[in-house]
Amino acid sequence: MYSDNELVVIHGLGIGQRDLVKMLMPMALVFALMAGLLSTLLTPWAVAQGKILLAEQASKANLGVFSAGRFRENKNKDGIVFVQTKQDDGTIQGVFSVSRPSSKSQTETNGKEEQFGSGNNRSRLLKIQTAKKGRHWEDSETGVSYLVLEEGQFSEYNLEKDSWQLTEFGSSYTRIIQDDIIDVKSNTKSTSTIDLINNLGEKEWAAIHWRLMVPISIPLICLLAIPLSRTQPRKGKFSRLLPSILIYLIYVLVMMYSRKLIESGKIPGALGFWWIHAAMAIFIYWIYRPINKRPVNGAQI
Repeated sequence: MYSDNELVVIHGLGIGQRDLVKMLMPMALVFALMAGLLSTLLTPWAVAQGKILLAEQASKANLGVFSAGRFRENKNKDGIVFVQTKQDDGTIQGVFSVSRPSSKSQTETNGKEEQFGSGNNRSRLLKIQTAKKGRHWEDSETGVSYLVLEEGQFSEYNLEKDSWQLTEFGSSYTRIIQDDIIDVKSNTKSTSTIDLINNLGEKEWAAIHWRLMVPISIPLICLLAIPLSRTQPRKGKFSRLLPSILIYLIYVLVMMYSRKLIESGKIPGALGFWWIHAAMAIFIYWIYRPINKRPVNGAQI
């Protein structure tokens, strides 16, 4: 607007920078309030929910081995599973699994439950299992998940005895082991602001000031943008852009560095970023200060 002389005309009508501030600050405060709600409430909640969903998916990783057209390792990393096709209802067709012989002894593997594609329950056995089709079934009473394979063949090769054992079956039920305990690793990003306040530490202080940085910096940057956008006649449209970007980068980089100092205890947590915001406010006040014109014949005009 300065480069197109629109603000020049507005200033010529008697509307100064303070009037522009009065018009822009309500909008800046609305954006600051919205950003504050996002940074202090919604963002930590969203990060925590994302961690819970990832943990739930990780606990059900055994169900994820059935991906059509791909060779996947089982959970114990001792076998390969391949499924030719997978329907929308979860039915799978063309199942093939193989587990390499375990190097553990029989006594080391006792007490472990067998799961699909696992070869740890017996020693020195090569297992190959094929089935025409299969499906996932969950017992409604116990909540235990099973893989039901139909029209298949199960082969075992004993390396010690050098012998094969072949078994054909109409249907086979194999329990799918799942992790009942969901481990969600929490950090300051996923911790609510209230919990951070109740358990104040160096990292908690740094996280609180980082979340408050967003709503506090928006009005300050809005105030800073008004004088920094003022260009002189016959100067380029972007003549003030580079200095403005540098000032903004210095402002943000100092806060990023101060966050590390707070976490290490070199800056008191109660002080936080307030000295940075205060320095920016003083700089803004210095830019808005009234500039007297040069004296002419001993008098100021």
